[in-house]
Amino acid sequence: MKPDACSKLFAAVTPPKGSPPTDTLTAAEAIAHYPWYQPERLFRLLNEFYPVPAGKTMRPVPFMPYLSLPPSAWVLPLKFDGGGYRAGGKAMFDSEGNLWVGDNFTVGWQGQDDLWQGNATKFTPTENRFPQLLPVSLVGVCRAARSA
Repeated sequence: MKPDACSKLFAAVTPPKGSPPTDTLTAAEAIAHYPWYQPERLFRLLNEFYPVPAGKTMRPVPFMPYLSLPPSAWVLPLKFDGGGYRAGGKAMFDSEGNLWVGDNFTVGWQGQDDLWQGNATKFTPTENRFPQLLPVSLVGVCRAARSA
């Protein structure tokens, strides 16, 4: 981690009116209140903190997937998930009555071939899956979040 990661994060998410945040909670609040305000500033930190190594196509990031292109706004989607099932398509039944469905979508995925998920979900005849609301979490860019 870079020693100036926090100050760069705080500068990147400074709201249109007001001062730069001084902690990661206030930084997250600034993003939530002004998701449309210069989102490319925060996105540029991805390349600065996790550049693509020479000869490689992927960044050495701690979490996947990551955005390949800057977003038009920073929104935090709520993910409704039932055992890993998301946006199914092309359903098929096998000889045992199981339903197999291709998972076509992962929250945050931008459809790059390097990040293709290739997942399938299996539903058995006796299963009863209902989507559950999972809490949304923000992963801090700097170490200060861990000590707060």
